[in-house]
Amino acid sequence: MRMAQLAERSGIAIPTIKYYLRAGLVPPGRVTARNQAEYTEGHLRRLRLVDTLLTVGGFPVTAARAILAAVDDVRVPSRELIETVQAAARAGRARVVGDDLRERAEATVSASLGAGPAPLDRLVEACAVADLVGARGLGAALEQYAAAARTSAACDDAVLRAYVARAQRTPPERDPAVREAVVVVLVLGAVVRSALVSAAQRELLTPRLTGAATGPAQFQGMTGNQPYPKSEGTRRSQ
Repeated sequence: MRMAQLAERSGIAIPTIKYYLRAGLVPPGRVTARNQAEYTEGHLRRLRLVDTLLTVGGFPVTAARAILAAVDDVRVPSRELIETVQAAARAGRARVVGDDLRERAEATVSASLGAGPAPLDRLVEACAVADLVGARGLGAALEQYAAAARTSAACDDAVLRAYVARAQRTPPERDPAVREAVVVVLVLGAVVRSALVSAAQRELLTPRLTGAATGPAQFQGMTGNQPYPKSEGTRRSQ
């Protein structure tokens, strides 16, 4: 397909496509004449992936390049590919806290979630800052946060499995289209979670701040006076 067709099918303006090409985020097409090139379905997929990373995910170009390099290198295992996307999403310097606060936070995370896989650094940092500002109840809620996270990740898995089944892709780990789909699902899933959590926070927290809520708060997060209720799985295991 030509550049105009690529723009029409992707919904991305030609100047933007040219920028992606110049930046090396989308590979060049096959040159057919001076100032003319042909593009494939692979270019269309890559174009959509790049646009998702930059415009929806908000990744900088350097982070997008790192993600695309992991997508293209089939020697990179799926887990490492996922971790590359997650690392790019959380890039930024964490707030520095004292060793004593960090040690207490590490103990809190370990007690609630176990050793667990990386990355837990930002989780420990959040718990340490919560301790610092007096929101110690955050640590008591980690099991509930973790349960919600697993449910949310299961939605990502369902979306990806539906794509793989629909496209009949095998073997999926080495298929470029599936590897690109993994990145798209991770980015869009994070955006959906953020939007829905923001809406839920407005719905649940605003009445507390305005005094419109009735009944006791389920979680006394700023004082820690009331323990957060344990999950059903935790109660059964005790």
